[in-house]
Amino acid sequence: QQIKEALQQLNDAMKSSGQNLAFSKDSASGRTVIRVTNTETGELVRQIPNETLLKVARSIEEFKGAIWDEKI
Repeated sequence: QQIKEALQQLNDAMKSSGQNLAFSKDSASGRTVIRVTNTETGELVRQIPNETLLKVARSIEEFKGAIWDEKI
């Protein structure tokens, strides 16, 4: 909950300063994601970490869950 509130405060600060940054949390991997968008078109300019790295992180989390399930 605290992370969600902190991300919202960051997004509000970016919006009020006219910056085109958006902060969010990837629900599957739990990682913080920063997106730079074109404010005129809404097009994604850059994402950190990129989608490929997020997919790897999600796969690792799924794998860890599968291993945990096997041990139980």
